[in-house]
Amino acid sequence: MGIAVALRNVSKVYQNGDTRFQALSDVNLAVERGIIQGVIGSSGAGKSTLLRCVSLLENPDEGQVLVDGIDLATLEGETLRTARRKIGIIFQQFHLLRSRTVYGNVALPLELAGRDATEVAARVQDLLRWFGLEEKAGSYPAQLSGGQRQRVAVARALATNPSVLLSDEPTSAGAAANPKGASSCTLGRAAGEGGCERFVPDLKSTRSMRNAPLSSRRTM
Repeated sequence: MGIAVALRNVSKVYQNGDTRFQALSDVNLAVERGIIQGVIGSSGAGKSTLLRCVSLLENPDEGQVLVDGIDLATLEGETLRTARRKIGIIFQQFHLLRSRTVYGNVALPLELAGRDATEVAARVQDLLRWFGLEEKAGSYPAQLSGGQRQRVAVARALATNPSVLLSDEPTSAGAAANPKGASSCTLGRAAGEGGCERFVPDLKSTRSMRNAPLSSRRTM
């Protein structure tokens, strides 16, 4: 199937005055295409740092991060931006823009990618319909429940049909009981349409993993 994401000898250190914290130390891993890779660990173990290094939201101090065989750290400018569009990210705190409606938040990555208005409208409407958010298209994040904000964040992450989907605590808003929630719909969407490789830090428990309707799961 090939390797979608690979980390080679990746290390990351945070320095705060005289305090030095080793978040990642010589990490090596490879995620095959079509695989859902879960990362389990206690708070502060470096799971979110690992995710941020994959997306280059954080630059590793050492090592290589390869997505589709390309070392992202060697890219810059428009070439890097184009490569990053292959990566969708569901943030732990969602990071929705408060000044944008649900529609506007989902449309944002498409607009930044330069898609024409007709394509943007069609894709956003499709995602809103899938996630049961059509009636919330004109609502703002402050008017939504936690589960609804989560679904907006997931729809935004999938907007550009990324080849890799990174999810930081993807079921943290308690949407597992909701048929339109993240654990039953979110990653299923990626598996069914986008061909995404899911790289999911911090699945909270083995019970959550057993109940998640996902195929080709692996944990580390």
